[in-house]
Amino acid sequence: MYNTLATCTYHREDIFLDTDNVTPAEKDFVRNVIYRQELMDIFGLDKYDENLLESSLHNIYELMQSYEPFRCCIVTACDMIQSNEPEMGWFVLFAYDYLHYTHACVSEYLTTGSICDENIEKLINALAM
Repeated sequence: MYNTLATCTYHREDIFLDTDNVTPAEKDFVRNVIYRQELMDIFGLDKYDENLLESSLHNIYELMQSYEPFRCCIVTACDMIQSNEPEMGWFVLFAYDYLHYTHACVSEYLTTGSICDENIEKLINALAM
């Protein structure tokens, strides 16, 4: 199950108030906790289960792997980890640095059958950094 209505907030600055007295390390810790929870929310998991997450990622990959505009992102992610396995590149797209971009693309694809250029370009640009 993929929750297209889930929202990614872990990367946004506004998750902290100006009055919050937290160090950069504490912010990183909080962001990582939020990221993990949002990843589980996206895949409808109540608790972390590596096997269920991997199975869900595989199922969505099967739906998206042939969508040509998105394929370049998978290939780029594969190149980043020096892998010839496209599904390994797919897993990279759900890493901390890319989840919010990937989720926007996957949600749009599952909802409409396509992905707008703006969302693909944001992911491509993130992968290029």
